[in-house]
Amino acid sequence: MVPDQAAPYEAMVWYLAKRSQELFIGNPVRHFQHLATRMSGEHAELRSWRAWACFHLAESVLPESDYPRDFEQIEKEGLEIPSLEEVEKNLPSSDSSSLPAAKALARKLPVTRS
Repeated sequence: MVPDQAAPYEAMVWYLAKRSQELFIGNPVRHFQHLATRMSGEHAELRSWRAWACFHLAESVLPESDYPRDFEQIEKEGLEIPSLEEVEKNLPSSDSSSLPAAKALARKLPVTRS
């Protein structure tokens, strides 16, 4: 991702909420948790904060019973998941319009079970 270009949060929320029930998508919540904690390379810190934003958005549109956090990683690594408010404070200004739009969309869309 380009640091000064907004992340496509709204598209991700729409995709997760509108996915076909027959489509295997793995566990996006767990995926973004792992991605955020294992980021390396160019712009790693920014990409990690964006992964945490995606983590929180995925949790907001997917049922927790079907898409849980990785509690084993949390316990084993003593992982403290940042709040969405903390994530927002660490995102670049370019994300300041796309993240609120995605949060608003997530509130409108129904949570669907797999």
